[in-house]
Amino acid sequence: MIQRGFRRTFVVVLLVLAVLVGAFATLDRAQGPKLSSAQIDPVSVALSPAQTLQLSVNQPIAPVKRSEVSIRPAAPFTVLASMQQVVLRFPQPLHYATTYRVEIAHLTSAADGVESTLRYTFRTADSAIYYLQRNAGVPDRIIRIGIGATTQATVYSAVRIQDFAVLKGSLAVVTLNSRGDSALSLISATGRVRPVPLPGVGAIGVIHADDAAGAIGFTFTSSGVAGGHTQDLFLLTPDSSLTPVAVKGLGGTPLAALNWYFVPGSSDVVVLGSDGSALLANPTNPSATTPFGSYFTLNSVSPDGKTASVSDIDGALSIALPGGKPSRLTPSHPGGAAVIGGAAQLIPGGWLQIDSVYDATTGGFTEHLAFDNGSTARDLFTPANPLGSIDSFSVSPGAQYVSIETTPDVATAKPDGYRVNGRAASVTTELVDVATGTLLATLQGFDAQWSTQGVP
Repeated sequence: MIQRGFRRTFVVVLLVLAVLVGAFATLDRAQGPKLSSAQIDPVSVALSPAQTLQLSVNQPIAPVKRSEVSIRPAAPFTVLASMQQVVLRFPQPLHYATTYRVEIAHLTSAADGVESTLRYTFRTADSAIYYLQRNAGVPDRIIRIGIGATTQATVYSAVRIQDFAVLKGSLAVVTLNSRGDSALSLISATGRVRPVPLPGVGAIGVIHADDAAGAIGFTFTSSGVAGGHTQDLFLLTPDSSLTPVAVKGLGGTPLAALNWYFVPGSSDVVVLGSDGSALLANPTNPSATTPFGSYFTLNSVSPDGKTASVSDIDGALSIALPGGKPSRLTPSHPGGAAVIGGAAQLIPGGWLQIDSVYDATTGGFTEHLAFDNGSTARDLFTPANPLGSIDSFSVSPGAQYVSIETTPDVATAKPDGYRVNGRAASVTTELVDVATGTLLATLQGFDAQWSTQGVP
């Protein structure tokens, strides 16, 4: 009797549980699709283009229209929905230290057509700036400081630092000996120093690093080359090898570069050759090299990797990569003043450009860094001293900030005595918010580089 009663009770409990499970399942479906998980890299999405946000839901869904998806603050994106997943792809890096809110309206169940609204919030990583400060008579310093921070940290110091590059929080540091020859070392985040064997005795020229490519690249000129102008381009991947490998172009010959840049989000490089030819090269496939003209200078590659800026005798141009038609970047300026356009870089909505504007009062030209949308220009920075100069600028990956290297007074400036990558001893770097023109900081140094690693 007890056993029969137990079985009867057990069956009743199972039936009740089954009814409850069915009821909850029906209720869950009736409420429409729900978010079950999300995946995004808050560091990579602020550094590299073509990053994704993957949203998984609890049931198969109908196709999602882009018009049904919103993100605040606004950012370009594409959307792809399949089965139980919605993927947002961001073609360019998002802003640092920013909270983004994603909303998908009318997310519809594929089974019964019930709709729901999906919401998800994420925050991108904060930013740090690394820059080089040279100090006469004492070791030079590579310094890290957070955007808007008041404290800074010396991450590496050495005698006669020529240049450096940041790769995932580690450093590639170039130093000079008394003869002017370069040495290259990799400095890990823990301070471990690994010397890199160079192709010979000589000088490193332009050095860059790229997190997406996981590589460091530099030009190198051997001391034994007559005239010293080969400037062959080499790449190395610290995770796999410390042996620099020459980048080759069409015909398998090493590429000699006056200037070069990584294409953000890929391992491709844009090169201005020693003969003035500009090209897009794939380091692993020389036959894929794409020439796109001859120019005086290579100014920049846009944060989304889609365009390069170059200059010819008439000024700056933008070129759609891999080899699109050049578009002239004609500077605009309020008041119709005479303007000479210098180095430029495309960013969303327009471009940044160094403009030399004629000053009728002094009879000379004053330099400005301006944001230009093709019809109007907005000044972001003008040296306080009319005798100051804007030497170069660098845009953060998401085009949120710009660092501006300046010489405060060209007439009184003295060189720092470095044979390679020399600067005025008085060089400073101004950090400016692109959207507002707000001056965030003035750094006593140069070669500012953006990173999310090791933020103070």
